Amino acid sequence: MDWLPPLIMRLSAKATELGSKLAQWGRSLLANIHKSNSLTRDAIRGAAFDRIGDSVFLVDSDGALLDANQAAIRLLGVSCESARGKQLNALLPFAADAVGFLADSSDTCELQLVVCGQPRWYEVSLSPLGAGSVPAGCVVILKDITERRCKALEEKAAREEAEEAIRLKSEFLSIISHEIRTPMHAVVGVTNMLLGTGLTDEQRSFIDTIRAAGDSMLSVVNNVLDFSKIEAGQVELEHLPFSLETCIESTFDIFTGDAAQKGIELTYLFDDTAPRRIVGDMTRFRQVLTNLVGNAVKFTERGEISVQIAGELQAEQPILHVRVCDTGIGIPPDRLDRLFQSFSQAEISTTRRYGGSGLGLVISKRLCELMGGAIWVESRPGDGTTFHFTIAAQPAPLDVDPPPSHLAGRSALVVDDCASVRTMIGRALCDLNMRVATADSGWSALEQIEHVDGFDVILVDLHMPGMDGESLVRRISAERVQPRPRFVMLLTLVDGAVRSRAAELGLAACITKPVKRTQLRNSLADLFSVAKPAMQPAPGSEHVTPLAEPLNIKVLLADDNLVGRRVTQAILRRLGCEADIAGNGHEVLSALEMHRYDAVLMDVFMPGMDGLETTRRIRKDLPADQQPWIIALTASAIMQEHERCLEAGMNDFLAKPVRINSLSEALRRIPAVQSAEPPSDDPAQEFALPDSADQQSQ
Repeated sequence: MDWLPPLIMRLSAKATELGSKLAQWGRSLLANIHKSNSLTRDAIRGAAFDRIGDSVFLVDSDGALLDANQAAIRLLGVSCESARGKQLNALLPFAADAVGFLADSSDTCELQLVVCGQPRWYEVSLSPLGAGSVPAGCVVILKDITERRCKALEEKAAREEAEEAIRLKSEFLSIISHEIRTPMHAVVGVTNMLLGTGLTDEQRSFIDTIRAAGDSMLSVVNNVLDFSKIEAGQVELEHLPFSLETCIESTFDIFTGDAAQKGIELTYLFDDTAPRRIVGDMTRFRQVLTNLVGNAVKFTERGEISVQIAGELQAEQPILHVRVCDTGIGIPPDRLDRLFQSFSQAEISTTRRYGGSGLGLVISKRLCELMGGAIWVESRPGDGTTFHFTIAAQPAPLDVDPPPSHLAGRSALVVDDCASVRTMIGRALCDLNMRVATADSGWSALEQIEHVDGFDVILVDLHMPGMDGESLVRRISAERVQPRPRFVMLLTLVDGAVRSRAAELGLAACITKPVKRTQLRNSLADLFSVAKPAMQPAPGSEHVTPLAEPLNIKVLLADDNLVGRRVTQAILRRLGCEADIAGNGHEVLSALEMHRYDAVLMDVFMPGMDGLETTRRIRKDLPADQQPWIIALTASAIMQEHERCLEAGMNDFLAKPVRINSLSEALRRIPAVQSAEPPSDDPAQEFALPDSADQQSQ
């Protein structure tokens, strides 16, 4: 075994030599690998630089090109080697009206270049090159924004076109409104004055027809104007407390005549959950209700139309749910989706037969949405229609007088074949603390009278099948029922003959349908009181009181339209005021130089010098102590016209056709009148643009 140690020694020496060579070879390999990786990173960086879609230029501090990626080279149209060292401003293919952009390297701008013969837009961004405090140059990046810019230009052009269309539409509507309202001022004004005079029943019928036709024309004009305001986003809602009951009753007033002609009952019922007063926009609520009730009257030939009010909670918010139910012709299911489209009705034949612009439901839908609600419909042909609408409605505190104490405990019998009418009147009588019984026919009423000790008052519907109201009253009177009840006949507007024979029939009072709570309360209170009831104005007329004569105000009326001027003069005379006349702006200025006037009723559209320019001249030239109160008279009722009048210096605004009460209220706002009137508990209201619903309700 002596040979083993020398062998181990030799193997160890060889291993050491081999290890040294392997280490040297490893160091050499690592160096080569490091060198190879460095080349790879440079290659990757260069490839990425060339693959950037935007054009990237590296320039020195003097603006000379140092390097560029492939997108930039394609944009220049020359090789990088030939362009290197040249000024970038000189290399770029600027459009004819473009300028250089490297004067201020801190800016980001847009410029137009010509590429392949076509102009293109680029967004230019600059950033410094180098890490020192003084940049060695900058990186210039050009991003192609041609498509984005073209889209923006198209959107701008479309927006400007839409704005121009809105402007032209507003001007067109203003002209149309003026041309229609100017003659309607005469029609409505004269018919309202005629209704306040002594007329025969036949004459009153004729005048009522003219008035209804005038209101119908105004309704179409108002719908078009409202639609335009809603489309332009010019509708602003009020948030004031108002009585739902009063609002519904005033809406019914508009359609009482038409409903009476058809024999349609108009009723309203409040659910136990419904508030009687809410905070909201009464004008817009009434406008929706007017559209729906008007449609119901139009498409119902017989039966009843009922407005039902309920209160609900949606997402812990109080909601008012209104149903307008009719017994009309109904709507086919495949036609329901057309109802809320502009200028559309269920069928073309419907438009021909019943008329209408097809805008009422569209306007109602938009208004309900503005008031935080919605609108929808349920209907079947032949089974009537129910329109539902909701609005956000915060309940408001009730402000009602206590019921008359002398009505408490008195007994009443309500005789009507319509269940809704019996329910409505019955609830109203219960609210007066009266004991109430109901009967659905004359025979049923006679049976109840036989089994009851007696009724203090019997309210009888004139129109009932089998035994009508007149026959029932005669029958009860002939049987000499004791104690003798007092009879109140429920009539319609077309029952003037029965009203004239009230004393002959032994009637204590007559109440016109649809029955109003206030009217019912006052009639019964007068019935059981020694006080004599006050005379009521004739139906359809406006109650006016002399205003200007006792207050001694001087008024100047400026209007170039002869017919319109005569109508306004006549209305002023009804109010006790005589006015001087001017036919144009120059005559107004001349009159103001010679006399001092408390107010000027200024027509806006006059030849030569219109009302706006005349007002500006008055405000500029007259001393402060001679400035009159100026009320605009215009047949254009759009919001822009209102604003133009205010900007010109006018104080108040009346839209034609001018109503007697509207003009009376405007005259009461004149400072000379307010200073002469005794203090009132009701503060003078600020004037506002008349609304379509207000026009209809007056």
